[in-house]
Amino acid sequence: MVWCGDSIRPRRQLEDLLSGKTPYDEATPAIQSMARLQFFLAAQEVLSAATDQEKRARLDKVPPHAKVHVEYEIKRILRYERGSV
Repeated sequence: MVWCGDSIRPRRQLEDLLSGKTPYDEATPAIQSMARLQFFLAAQEVLSAATDQEKRARLDKVPPHAKVHVEYEIKRILRYERGSV
């Protein structure tokens, strides 16, 4: 696919969203979906820590604009693991 004019490549749009340049609500549904995968992967990384202190330390490293999304994914993963989906 050839990109031309004022169109922004999807990868760049995702980078802008993940860096906080573009608010989540202003991104297209496709870009939001791509970002949700990254939030899910970050949540898995947080949950892979051995202790609660390590988990908290990893979560504290998440940028503020993404933290709410990562926390949502953590809760979703834990609900699924507990069988209360």
